[in-house]
Amino acid sequence: MRIPGILLLLAFLFLASFNTINAQGNPEKYKNDAITMMNAGKYGEAIDLLNKYVGAFPSKPDGYNLRGKCYEKRNQLVNAQNDYRIAAKLSPGNSEYQNDLNRVNQKLNSDLNALIKGYQREIAINPKNPKNYLEIAKCYKLMFNWVQSEEWYDKYLSLEEPSSDEVIRYTEVLSYLKKYAKGEPILARFVKKFPNDHRLWSRYGYFLYWLGKSEEAKVAFETALKL
Repeated sequence: MRIPGILLLLAFLFLASFNTINAQGNPEKYKNDAITMMNAGKYGEAIDLLNKYVGAFPSKPDGYNLRGKCYEKRNQLVNAQNDYRIAAKLSPGNSEYQNDLNRVNQKLNSDLNALIKGYQREIAINPKNPKNYLEIAKCYKLMFNWVQSEEWYDKYLSLEEPSSDEVIRYTEVLSYLKKYAKGEPILARFVKKFPNDHRLWSRYGYFLYWLGKSEEAKVAFETALKL
């Protein structure tokens, strides 16, 4: 007997709904399915599943570490490093997580150092191109080498007016170095240039707060919230 199309559709919707409810009731299924996808070499699909698993268990390190492995297989080393760092931080005694982090750090640093040398060659040819200074600053930032990153950002800023995104990145470096007095006037200038950027107002608020300017910080945070 031929089954009407509407019944097939209803059956499909029922099964899809059942699978969703089952996964929501048992988030471990996301991880198990992700491992199956990883074994099949389907790392993008595995990442989608692990996003849900991490969302369900944000304090468990295994989801971050598995997702880091997927990113590493896709050569998305910055994302892999971020996830491995979280996993290692959540479980500091886990040798597997630390080994994964060390391995991707070595890979990433090797790649970044090669990029830095390439940009330095470009600077030797054309020292007035600000892009190369910026890229070196970003490379050092990814390596958590805040001192070198600041130095190259300063060289970049002497050649070009930065975007709001670059101001955010630069002041993040300054915040790690605790150079709040250096960053505060820069942020003061750029909240005037980009008055609708809530990120700049929020960062400005933090720098003011760290400098003990509580009332001014409150105004900056309130502006960020309104935006």
